Amino acid sequence: MTTAREHLPNRRECSIEDMNHDGLDYSMSVGFDSRQKLSEVFISTAKGGSSMCAMLEDFAVVVSVALQYG
Repeated sequence: MTTAREHLPNRRECSIEDMNHDGLDYSMSVGFDSRQKLSEVFISTAKGGSSMCAMLEDFAVVVSVALQYG
């Protein structure tokens, strides 16, 4: 059974958190829909191109798709 994806507005509220772990800086941005429900996640690292950066970005995409499909 597949549900329809909830399309998000072009502009929406977000919260940004900066983190540091093992000497690497991370930035996580979470977006909310019009009902203030968590709807997307973005994660980036200061060291672009690393395998950890790629894994975190892919993980954020999977979480975002799961949130939008319910």
